[in-house]
Amino acid sequence: MSINRQKLFNELFTQFLELNPDVEAVIVSDHQGLVIAGEKKSDVDMEIVSVLTSIINPIVERIRDEFMFKKFGTASFDTDMYRLLFISLDESRTLSVVLNSLASVDKTSPYAYLLAEKSSQILNAEEGDQIQLAIPNFKYEL
Repeated sequence: MSINRQKLFNELFTQFLELNPDVEAVIVSDHQGLVIAGEKKSDVDMEIVSVLTSIINPIVERIRDEFMFKKFGTASFDTDMYRLLFISLDESRTLSVVLNSLASVDKTSPYAYLLAEKSSQILNAEEGDQIQLAIPNFKYEL
């Protein structure tokens, strides 16, 4: 029985979008911009985000190389409609998180990094691997 990565991504991304109301879409794509998996809430054009990912990826790659991060890197920027957060999953794949324009990147980042780790686990899973898809709620009161 093979691993149904698409089913795992759908379950993970749906849960992530439900937990994070400021997130409009999440996309995993390769360095050329090809969408591997994605889910969205609104009219976000996933192809445009994917193309942006392919443009941002060489910049993130150069930063990784310059500062010896090698495998991981992040970038974020704002557009008129969205805030975009890019997280490298490995040398050739990136997680793109599309937030509404007023969202806090600081509040979303812990969830996005956890989503990146779980996405990486799905991409690298082998037969028999167990992947925990639950995303905890990091909010707490002082």
